[in-house]
Amino acid sequence: MSSKLSVGENNILELAAKRQKIQELRKEELLTSIAIWRSTILSKTKLKIELINEENAYLGKIMSWENQSIILSFDPKNLISTNQVYILKIKADDLEFIASISIKKQVVQKLQSFYITELISPVHPVEQRSFFRLQISLDVEIYVPKPLEPSKSFEQSKYSKQSPNDSDFTIIHTSTLDISAGGIRFMYSDHLETESIIYAKFTLMDSEYHLACKLLIHFENESENCYIYRASFVDINFIEQEKLCCDILLAQRYQLANKHTKNKNFKNS
Repeated sequence: MSSKLSVGENNILELAAKRQKIQELRKEELLTSIAIWRSTILSKTKLKIELINEENAYLGKIMSWENQSIILSFDPKNLISTNQVYILKIKADDLEFIASISIKKQVVQKLQSFYITELISPVHPVEQRSFFRLQISLDVEIYVPKPLEPSKSFEQSKYSKQSPNDSDFTIIHTSTLDISAGGIRFMYSDHLETESIIYAKFTLMDSEYHLACKLLIHFENESENCYIYRASFVDINFIEQEKLCCDILLAQRYQLANKHTKNKNFKNS
């Protein structure tokens, strides 16, 4: 009996290997950022932190920091949920850093509340969050609103919360030319109205994104017989944008790692 794997089985193994590589890169990026910035941050004399979610911001202090675990303290009047992902902003003298954290445990005392948290994204200076644009081809579904009946109207904020299967949209299948944490660039054969609100669905580094976009500008590409569109993300919350930023930087590293592997294999062949 042949032990040769089928095409489907090979695809499953390749996908599993890719996902494992992504997880390894995520872990490595996180630990590297801690090794680079932890000592610098803790050595500063003026150290302030802010815990942010979509509704609130809480001022507190860093009590201890070991590897991915950070113990934070806050005024006990602040009722902070332990079932959410937060943005941690750290102001250290004239530097400002940012990362995503999850809260693992809460210890409430009379004068202070302590929270045991875990870093889930790399720590990096805020100025490095400028929207780096990565050239990458991602399969993307663009949802374009159909002409509305006179009795209907749509608010911009509705698109970011709307189901991708909504019958009020025409679905376009295309791919990105590049992406940043601020928007995407893509090609399409037909004309779309500038300033209109569309909806983009794509997967980057095993993370799914469903984001509302505003079409900013388009150019005709005569050689490809199509239009090139640039669209900016709208109604994207701070936490999701930070996650997208980290995934884009991780995708760049994944590209470079694959390129290095291919070059090495070519030289050895």
